[in-house]
Amino acid sequence: RKNQVNNNLINVDYFKQIYYRAILPLDKINDFLSFFEKEDVDHATRVLISILNVTTTNSLLDKFKSLEEKKKFLRLCQDDFRDAKILDYLIDKFPGSEQNILETIERTLLSAKMTVER
Repeated sequence: RKNQVNNNLINVDYFKQIYYRAILPLDKINDFLSFFEKEDVDHATRVLISILNVTTTNSLLDKFKSLEEKKKFLRLCQDDFRDAKILDYLIDKFPGSEQNILETIERTLLSAKMTVER
């Protein structure tokens, strides 16, 4: 580990830009970011958010039954990716969406952590 001090490395401004920010496992994200040198944390955070957005979106798209539902979800994301109404829409559409998103994030973090540790 590069940062032995367990301080909060998360720049919350980056996470304000995503609709699922309310369910982010911030402790696990901070733990992942602690693998990086202080000057690399911002870049690592931006890359991590990009990866989380892709994996989360793909996981959610697999849940939709019709192409129209997928298009509606993607339109909501395109209009304003930080709008918490997207999460409300998902919860209405798929009970358990929050858990699905959280599990996807945790799997992605674990995979990223294993890659960084090598």
